[in-house]
Amino acid sequence: TERLPTFVDYFRIIADNLRFYVGHHLGQALYVTVAVGVAAWAPAFFTRLHGWSEAQTGIWLGAAMLWGSVLGLPLHGAIADKLFQRGMLDIHMRYSMIAALVGIPFGASAFFVVSPYVACLLISIFFFVISVYASLPTVAVQSVLPSDMRGKAASIMLIVIGTGGTIMGPLVVATITDLGFGRPEDVGKALAVTIIGGLMLVALL
Repeated sequence: TERLPTFVDYFRIIADNLRFYVGHHLGQALYVTVAVGVAAWAPAFFTRLHGWSEAQTGIWLGAAMLWGSVLGLPLHGAIADKLFQRGMLDIHMRYSMIAALVGIPFGASAFFVVSPYVACLLISIFFFVISVYASLPTVAVQSVLPSDMRGKAASIMLIVIGTGGTIMGPLVVATITDLGFGRPEDVGKALAVTIIGGLMLVALL
């Protein structure tokens, strides 16, 4: 019978392609860090800076993030699939990089506009643009591996990216707010710094 590949075999693939895997996994972890950081701390921004109640924030901000992602995910996937079929074999990485850069002005400016409703609109556009982080980077790894390696790759990505990004997102914004600006009211500035710095690093990686 044919021997099934083990995690040792997969780690050898990682070692042979270290530049790709380090750049991909760190970049994707930062993508998740930014997205989770915004989702965790944007509610505090609306209650502290715009005086919204928790209920009002939940309705408007929740709808903004939901619809941005719901509309963006299938559209980005369809465009990337079409370009991949046309021979752009690195499109999942390239598309993710471009989306990170395009998302910066929408996400950062949301925390400086006067109207909270315009801020919600900008956040919705932001999540529409960066929703690629939930699908395309994963496909980038899956598409270069044989089918019997994909489950192992997915498990490693979930550990490195999911756990790291989920933990770091709220922590990074809180740290920048406390140590960088020193006032709870400056959480919006900390969010903007996280978005700008985080997504520029995503694109670079």
